[in-house]
Amino acid sequence: MKFRLFCIVVLSLSTHVIFTDEKEQDPAKIGVFHYDRGHYKDALAAFQAAKEQDPQNPMHYMRIAKAYAQLDNFEGALQILKEAPEIDAEHQKALYLDYLWLMGNTYRYLHAFDQATECFQSLVANAALDDYRQAWLAGNALSGLADHEKAIELWQASLALLPESEPEQSYATLHRNIGHTAIVIKSYPLAIEHLKQSISHNPHIASTYDSLGTAYRKNKQLLLAMQCYAKALEVDPEWLNAISNMGICLSKEGKTQEAMQQFNQALSINERHFEAHYHLGKILLAQNEKNRALEHLKQAKEINDQGSIVSVDKVEKYLKLAQRSAA
Repeated sequence: MKFRLFCIVVLSLSTHVIFTDEKEQDPAKIGVFHYDRGHYKDALAAFQAAKEQDPQNPMHYMRIAKAYAQLDNFEGALQILKEAPEIDAEHQKALYLDYLWLMGNTYRYLHAFDQATECFQSLVANAALDDYRQAWLAGNALSGLADHEKAIELWQASLALLPESEPEQSYATLHRNIGHTAIVIKSYPLAIEHLKQSISHNPHIASTYDSLGTAYRKNKQLLLAMQCYAKALEVDPEWLNAISNMGICLSKEGKTQEAMQQFNQALSINERHFEAHYHLGKILLAQNEKNRALEHLKQAKEINDQGSIVSVDKVEKYLKLAQRSAA
């Protein structure tokens, strides 16, 4: 499963938001409200309105970049970050480190790895780890550098330093960071612990339920996994990973037709969804539907080659089987 590092949202996005009439409120606060609930198009519109009102505030540009990233528009994210007003690295250190994180992660998704590494290394070198904001950001950067164990260590340190006055979303995000990354290093009980904590602080994020489901699935707890995927789809009925992950669980239970329905549903939303093509190819190959299997596996390989989603061997194994069978 592909884990989007832009789910690791830094502290500067979060704030207390209480309003009764949106029209009378600060558009930046409205944007944060929508962003924290996964409504990224609404958040983007609000952040853009905030930027129009106050074009000298770099925070608005950074929030726009985060919303763009959640909508898979990394070129737009990079462009808006380049347009941001200059940040005083000495007097606005936390904001500057946040900016380095966003730039690094955007470069990473655009496969500009040298620029990404430079940003992440600069962030880690400049962070004061006894400050919870900077420890948080350094953890993000280390995750971007694939030093996952150290990233988790710094996020846990940030949690311990987090003041009680911080909003619930800050706790939710740090726990989610740890949970997502614990899955990457196959520490599934740790992932389950922190993702459940994240949900207790913010129950409105589909990706958190989806990741908790994946942790349960990897931990061979299929029933709990499917319950989590179902909850993710309650929050967002078009959350692709939850749709395809539900299909994986159904396939493991031998419910092949139901699994195929899930994968086809995912493709109806996004015809280039890797997991749906890959798992449909595997199922069709097992059913001796060789040509259809080959079609889906070729699509999976193309998507995988462009996005570096999984090990090449994972796709090549079944693609070669399909090619031999169809010959």
